[in-house]
Amino acid sequence: MGLDDSTTLRGTIVHAVEAASELELVVIQGPDEGASCLLSVSHPSPYLVGQSAACDLRLRDRTISRRHVSIDASSWPVRVRDLASTNGTLVNGVAVVEAQLFGEETLRLGSTTLRTVRHAAGPHVPLAERVGFGRTLGRSAAMRKLYPLCERLAASDAPVLIEGEPGTGKELMAESLHEVGPRAAAPFVVVDCRLGAPELARRHRETGEAFEPVLAQAAGGTVLLDEIGELDAPLQRALVRALAASDAPAPPGATQPARILVATRSDLDWLVQRGRFREDLHARIATARIELPPLRARHGDVEHLARGLWSQAGGDDAAFPSDAIARAEAHSFPGNVRELRELVGELLGQGTEARVSMPPGAAGPGEEARRLAATFEELLGADMGYPEARRRLLVHFEQRYVERMLLAHQGNVTRAAAASGLARRNFQLIRARLRGDGDGGR
Repeated sequence: MGLDDSTTLRGTIVHAVEAASELELVVIQGPDEGASCLLSVSHPSPYLVGQSAACDLRLRDRTISRRHVSIDASSWPVRVRDLASTNGTLVNGVAVVEAQLFGEETLRLGSTTLRTVRHAAGPHVPLAERVGFGRTLGRSAAMRKLYPLCERLAASDAPVLIEGEPGTGKELMAESLHEVGPRAAAPFVVVDCRLGAPELARRHRETGEAFEPVLAQAAGGTVLLDEIGELDAPLQRALVRALAASDAPAPPGATQPARILVATRSDLDWLVQRGRFREDLHARIATARIELPPLRARHGDVEHLARGLWSQAGGDDAAFPSDAIARAEAHSFPGNVRELRELVGELLGQGTEARVSMPPGAAGPGEEARRLAATFEELLGADMGYPEARRRLLVHFEQRYVERMLLAHQGNVTRAAAASGLARRNFQLIRARLRGDGDGGR
């Protein structure tokens, strides 16, 4: 048998085992002897094991950390990861940070011993037939198994934690949950917890409030707290207070409080275990969880997504670069869908440079560069602090960027936003802010 044949056969065997097996985690020694947890492939997020009430398998062993390990059963083999626990994790007697589980392994957590037991999988649950949820696209099995959960969560008011690597489409998924649900006609407000943290901290120092104005602005609608893992301790504390206050039932006929969606690239379970993220805040925001898979795990989605992005950006279907996209299928896409969007933009630009015309009086590339240089020199020469100078330069850039993208796409906001790599609402927010306040004042 040649190398290719053996590789194919090995892949077939692993796929067959994945389809036919589930693991059960059973405590065989320790205070909770006999306790168990079935690790189902349909579970929407990794399982947690530890002392915390948030854990799927909660153990009373005081030598075990509150969140000791996470176990991802969404693909085969199952993966176990130590969450910076105090006493570590051993698999078959070997200390691990991360390991693969196939069944019949022994896990040692603190003074507790567990064993993995492999079972035949339960009845097959058919995947959703749909190839997208709202504006979130994907026909791969990894995405289609999420859609029924997304449908249920869209109809709910429960907070949702959306997790995933950078570029996996977390903000787009949040928009889809909002737009598919009953709050679609109400505001959708995005709080960038990275770039907006200084403004939130300033507001908190001056007024004692940080998040309350945002929650009030989005009353009846949805607030997305993007990259919540970037909040420091004081802002986390302020957010807990604001969420607690908004939990009060609204009087009959009054506007309902804003629904909370949260997105993060950070491993919040690990941050909680390390004491860098409040457990009470995590409990509030993680009532439900969606973990978006990386593009490399979304088999068959590259062309499907590329065609959708090509169409959104105004590309002619007949000119879709099938050969280039077929070659890109083998790429690992560490930047995920965002990187694919950039590739599609490059391919579109290669064939459309002559199509984009400048209106009379518009600045060409040379004039644009001179304007930018003049603005830069003006700010350097002004008597102002770094934060204000940086803010004004950013406003200038945003204005020119939005103008240029709208020009390139004949004023179509949806296509301009798609080509920019921005969610449509974020693009519209930038555009509206620039229209309403030319110098970007707040």
